[in-house]
Amino acid sequence: MIVKRTTRYRLHAGSEAKFRQLYQLAGACRFVWNHYVALLRDEYAAYGELRRFYLTDKDGNSLRTGNGKLRYSLSCDYFQLRMNFALIRRHHYTWLNEYSSSIVKHSLKPIETTYKNFFKGNGGLPKFKGKWRIRPSFPIQFGDTAKLDGDWLHIQKIGYVRLVGDNPYPDGAPRSGTIKEENGNWYAYIVYNVEITDKPHGVSDAGVGIDRNTGNIALSDGRMFTPPDVSKKERRRIKYQRYMARQQEPCRKQGIKPSNRWKKTKKKHDRICMKIRKINDNWIHQVSRQIADDYDVVYLENLNIKGMTKSSKGTIGEPGRNVKAKSGLNKAILKVGWHKLERALSYKANVIKVPAHYTSQSCNQCGHTHKENRTTQAGFECLSCGHSDNADVNAAKNILASGIGESLNGRGDSGISPTVKRAKMHRHSELLFING
Repeated sequence: MIVKRTTRYRLHAGSEAKFRQLYQLAGACRFVWNHYVALLRDEYAAYGELRRFYLTDKDGNSLRTGNGKLRYSLSCDYFQLRMNFALIRRHHYTWLNEYSSSIVKHSLKPIETTYKNFFKGNGGLPKFKGKWRIRPSFPIQFGDTAKLDGDWLHIQKIGYVRLVGDNPYPDGAPRSGTIKEENGNWYAYIVYNVEITDKPHGVSDAGVGIDRNTGNIALSDGRMFTPPDVSKKERRRIKYQRYMARQQEPCRKQGIKPSNRWKKTKKKHDRICMKIRKINDNWIHQVSRQIADDYDVVYLENLNIKGMTKSSKGTIGEPGRNVKAKSGLNKAILKVGWHKLERALSYKANVIKVPAHYTSQSCNQCGHTHKENRTTQAGFECLSCGHSDNADVNAAKNILASGIGESLNGRGDSGISPTVKRAKMHRHSELLFING
């Protein structure tokens, strides 16, 4: 099985000229992106839809589908964007000839994907990229715009730049990547195609249930992992945000450029944010590595993390409720890194998702389910059998039992426990059979 793996390298340009070319190429990609985002937005606002270009063959005959309908492509299609870019590069913005056309054209690929998701009802329109708000970056494709030669990376129309870092996939084939600037330094994120025969096995063949909470990660074997304390760095990050709010911020619509003080504070803010992210990511990888070394199978709750961390601010006409409390809950969930843990475990062990219904309210000993079983945030005491345990560990044990297909019913008998809805339907059918 071939999977994709991403490796991060530090990139050294080697000269001041190449260092400036990296910024200029990223700026060209940003300019072309904003150009087409504006055109497509104006077109959609004026007509309520995007233009259709009907496809023809080399003789000029219209191409049709199997149903006889004319084949067409929208103006947001990657093919149409590439054709239009060739025209504006040749006639309107000739300064774009100094940069690799393939790299700039490939940066337009996400526009097509974003519009397809928008028409399906998933997400909004593509957004503009501000000069001072986003990190300069551009994509590369190996075999087309980039070539990897040991520790050296060749970028089209820029030349060779040096990569610093270890490659954990020496047998992997480089596929694509992204060159990104972070706090004054450039990094290369390279995606490899790696062939995996089998995932490494843990010490124990038995599985483990994991309950993800806002303050820790609990395992069914009784262990609990608490994320590192970054409160001091968080206070510093908030301090820098307050500084930037009092300084001259950039505004593209009004033509206001940022002050030098704002740019210095922004650099400090981005640096502390990167430190917080690295600390949390390092903790996630250490915890996932420890779990994968001990267990072969991991059972997790099937949670809609994106929906659970969605903002509740609402709109001006329909403002949200308890916005401050919901914002704190979102930060607590993101701090523990629910999705990052799931993603890290997915390639280190076998991850199986189970339903999350009533795992925190059910007793692991007798199966009694009631919301008053959970006396406090961390305390659990069954009203039926009197069993007491840590609430998070008890939930992790229920997740493990649900994953292996064994649970306890209300009488304490072991067996397969159906869901609450299916159990109600089963009892209803029995009553109909008896009365009928």
